[in-house]
Amino acid sequence: MRNEAEGRATHTLMMAHEFIRCENAFEEFARRGKEQIILGDTPQRSFGLYDSYTRFLHHLYEFLKECAKNDLSKEYVKQFKWNERHKPIELYIHSQASKILRNRKEAILNGTAPPWENSLQSFPENVPMDFPVRLRTIRNNTFGHIGKDRHSQDLTEFYREYHKYIYMIYFNCKSWWGRNGRPLPDLGPITSFSIAIDCHK
Repeated sequence: MRNEAEGRATHTLMMAHEFIRCENAFEEFARRGKEQIILGDTPQRSFGLYDSYTRFLHHLYEFLKECAKNDLSKEYVKQFKWNERHKPIELYIHSQASKILRNRKEAILNGTAPPWENSLQSFPENVPMDFPVRLRTIRNNTFGHIGKDRHSQDLTEFYREYHKYIYMIYFNCKSWWGRNGRPLPDLGPITSFSIAIDCHK
């Protein structure tokens, strides 16, 4: 029983670690985005913006994949063939995005939305079914793997078409998993990593 509890605690810490990496990448992306808007577009700024956004998408996808593993039953996942093992994750991501979209629109309609929320007209009617597929493709080809498709992926187009859903999911996860002013948790060897050399030894 103790080992099971320790395993759950370790798993929670590892999920926290992944979301912290996601949060760090998003904060860098937001900072670089402001620089590009204010100072202008250069290849160096575009490269840095691309790099931080692809890292953000990668860590968010990895975090959501782990959430899907936690929430979906093994019996449900077993219905899919081995070469379709990504499908339950994609369906999970779509269902989560749809639920968040629905909740935000309902909050506006019933008057419980925060004052900074956008108007109802700014929200799309539905989450496109291809959204999680495009997210996985972008994640695989821009950060995950080196391959012939890397340079053919139009990240600008992805941002324009799908970032609204990405941000809704991220913001929703951040309310639970984000640091939100809290100190960094003790992640064992991760937060004790050091390359400092003690010259006195």
